[in-house]
Amino acid sequence: MSAVLTDLQEEIAARLRGDALFATVPVLSERPRDLGYEVDRAVGALGLAIIVSPPGPAGYSATGRPARFEDITVLIRVIEDPVLNEEGPDGQSAAERVLALLHRHRPESVASAMHAAADPVRIVVEERLVVREVTLSTAEPSPA
Repeated sequence: MSAVLTDLQEEIAARLRGDALFATVPVLSERPRDLGYEVDRAVGALGLAIIVSPPGPAGYSATGRPARFEDITVLIRVIEDPVLNEEGPDGQSAAERVLALLHRHRPESVASAMHAAADPVRIVVEERLVVREVTLSTAEPSPA
């Protein structure tokens, strides 16, 4: 992964960790390794965890100086076990807060602000877990 993308991932994780709502919620940066143990431990202990996935570039332009990514998409997963999550924020509140903290936020590592995707929060049920996938991108949203 490029240093720009790694920096962006860490900036996003740090922004989420710095918010009061997430003071007791684990915010993990996904790496190209098995996160299963860390996620299971975090969700098992608190009922809620946030995973910042590695950003994905949609295009790359080497014509300018410096070379730059055309569009970068970031996926943040809010993983909740509703049975265990008795204290702290619920999964929906956490997903909405992630979106509020990152929509129109301009990280230092990229030249553009982050924007919510057209369908910014998608819910996926996995066994006993409810996963809310929050998607943002550096692409300007298209006019409605």
